[in-house]
Amino acid sequence: MGEILAAGLAAISNAGAEELQTMERAILERRRELGLWEMGEGSSPSQVLEGKPYGDGWLQLEKRIYERKDGSVSVRGPYWYFRYHEGGRQRKLYLGKTEEPEAELEKKLRRGSGRGGG
Repeated sequence: MGEILAAGLAAISNAGAEELQTMERAILERRRELGLWEMGEGSSPSQVLEGKPYGDGWLQLEKRIYERKDGSVSVRGPYWYFRYHEGGRQRKLYLGKTEEPEAELEKKLRRGSGRGGG
């Protein structure tokens, strides 16, 4: 293992949440500089952090990755989504930033948003 990699892994294991987020942004930017990551070319614009089955679908926590006009990368979120199938197609319902995605989903379903309701 090279010195740079060993130092990086040691830094990751000792980093707090804010430092990890800064490192993640720096890694994404470096990958972009090296041509290893391009928006819309085989890379998903999101990173799945957590997923769990719920009802007839799947609750998924994602960080969203955006490329700014100046070429730098912005990581936003995390946001909850509910993925399900309807009419033979996969659908995705945005739930937002919440500590209780199940309750937020039920609230949206009662209001009629998503699932063909508007």
